[in-house]
Amino acid sequence: MTGAFKRLSLAGKLMAAGGGALGVLLMAGSLLITWSSDAAVRDLAGRYAASMTGESALAVKNDLDAADAVVRSSAALFGASYEAGQRDRALYMAQLKPVSVGAPAMLGGWLMVEPNVLGQDAAFAGKTELGATASGRFIGYWVREGQGLAISSGEDGEFGERFYTTSFNSGRPAVMEPYADNVADGGAQKEVLMTSITYPVMAGGRVIGVMGADLALDDIAARLNALKPFNDGRAMLVSPGGLWVSHPDAAMRMKPYAGPGLEVVRQVMAEGKSAVVSGVTINGRKAQRLVAPVRLASGATWAMVVDVSEAALLAPARRIALGLAVGGLLLLAAALGVLAVVSRAVIARPLLALRETVKGLAENRYERPVAETARADEIGSIARALETLRVELARAQALRDEQDTLRRAADADRDRAAALTLSIDEQTDVVSQVGEALAAVAAGDLSRRIAGPFAPVYEPLRQDFNTAVASLEQAIGEIAEAADAIGAAAVTLSTASGDLARRTQRQAQGLARAAGSLDAVTGAMGGAA
Repeated sequence: MTGAFKRLSLAGKLMAAGGGALGVLLMAGSLLITWSSDAAVRDLAGRYAASMTGESALAVKNDLDAADAVVRSSAALFGASYEAGQRDRALYMAQLKPVSVGAPAMLGGWLMVEPNVLGQDAAFAGKTELGATASGRFIGYWVREGQGLAISSGEDGEFGERFYTTSFNSGRPAVMEPYADNVADGGAQKEVLMTSITYPVMAGGRVIGVMGADLALDDIAARLNALKPFNDGRAMLVSPGGLWVSHPDAAMRMKPYAGPGLEVVRQVMAEGKSAVVSGVTINGRKAQRLVAPVRLASGATWAMVVDVSEAALLAPARRIALGLAVGGLLLLAAALGVLAVVSRAVIARPLLALRETVKGLAENRYERPVAETARADEIGSIARALETLRVELARAQALRDEQDTLRRAADADRDRAAALTLSIDEQTDVVSQVGEALAAVAAGDLSRRIAGPFAPVYEPLRQDFNTAVASLEQAIGEIAEAADAIGAAAVTLSTASGDLARRTQRQAQGLARAAGSLDAVTGAMGGAA
């Protein structure tokens, strides 16, 4: 490992060292952040789950409390009407009809009063349109039927049921344990999970009856079943009596709560404070169970139960850890990339340029100035030192070149001096031979030649002399021959000239005689004329 590091370039060593240090710091930072954020994220996830549980509990509470408010105000209304002397059963039925569906969760509303409170019951026996039972007791009951409302007849035995006796005997509102009942649905009957909210009807300081509303829990259960906290969780509802009102497993509905944390659930409903139950599993995975109270306006407390797997709770922390890891790797890669670019631009390239400069100096090339001398860092210092060395080496090379030039000049002078000495001796010999040859030629000896050879510089002179004398000898020979020919011609010419003179003289004499004759002829011709 050490050997491999040593074999790296300076930029490589910088990247390896910087990248390693940065990687270690990033890993340490990631681990530290992951460790410190795990608890915080777990706590935030728990708070979020608790908040979700609380919101679900609040939604259930709002549904139930809306119906509770309708029943409470209706009980007060009917009590006030009775105190005002109202005894008309038809009017009570008319007043009951709109309030029977005053809340979305209400399936119907009912009003039950004590015997003979609204007149003699026997007088109304069998009149169901006026809410009378077979004996004439008043049980006004409006229920949803399709898109409208219908009157449902009651029975005398219902006055002994808990939904009536609880509030009547206690004088306080009550919420009944969930139960299943058949309701009309488009002409057919279907079983619906429901509960009842009841309020005592007070008049003159005594309980004269009970106002109640039947609430459908199927819609609430369906909404809770649709909730998937953290994607794989589940939301459920437990009644005050410890029955499962809502559960993903339909077979568990209306069954007693028998899972882990039963005491915790009871404590939550008793104290009204949320709690967490451990030891729960979802599809074989460990989970946490959050229990939140659903305290209704009537005073009853239900329990909202939300199960969330620990894997889902830890998922945000794991995502953060993964994000930190990926971000750290990306940051490391970016840092290494920046180090690579910077080290190449700031270190490797200038050092390569300096290496080429040193190589040039080693090859006695001093003409190019050293680069990077303007830098203020260590490379600039090295470059300035190399520039100083280059200048000194260039100066020394110039001195060496000047010395070589002087030495070559001195050698040339010595060569010229030696050559001059040799030339004088040769010149003396040449002058002597040429002088003797010229003297012989001047004495008329045109056959004289200069034997050779001379020194190369004087050889043309010897050859030219010999050629000139040979030409002169040839010319003189030709002149002599021409002179002899001229002499012979002159003799011949002289003889011919004498002959010509004598013939000329004779011709002159003949001409003179001809002229005299001509004159005589002329005179005769003149006379004749």
